[in-house]
Amino acid sequence: MEAELGHNPSFVWRSLLAAREFIREGSTWKIGNGQSVEVSDKTWLPQPPLFKPGANTKMKVGDLIDQQTMQWNRSLIQATFMQPTQTAILRTQLSNIRARDKLCWKENKTQHFTIKTAYQVALRMQRETGAEHSSVRDDKRFWSRI
Repeated sequence: MEAELGHNPSFVWRSLLAAREFIREGSTWKIGNGQSVEVSDKTWLPQPPLFKPGANTKMKVGDLIDQQTMQWNRSLIQATFMQPTQTAILRTQLSNIRARDKLCWKENKTQHFTIKTAYQVALRMQRETGAEHSSVRDDKRFWSRI
């Protein structure tokens, strides 16, 4: 998901990388052992994490889990994150078994990727972008008249 476009990419590679944003938008991590997910990754919580000033942001989610009890390390979470993020983390269920983290599709009940739901995500993102651009255009027109 972090690959670069490169200096002479093929049409297929360009297309794959263009799709990356809406795939990222529709995906979420189901936390197992937490070893595959960075705490700063915005796709494992409902909202991007809010860190306390000076907190270590270069951790894996697994660093927030007591590996013996497979429960959240509440004191570390409280020391690292602002209250809304603490609440979101503590509401996130952990696996009782030391399973690997799993990237899931959050746009349907089955959590499996479908073209239909990917299309819906792409349309939603396009509407959000379109609304943003029209407001910028309106702002420019407004300021040019003054």
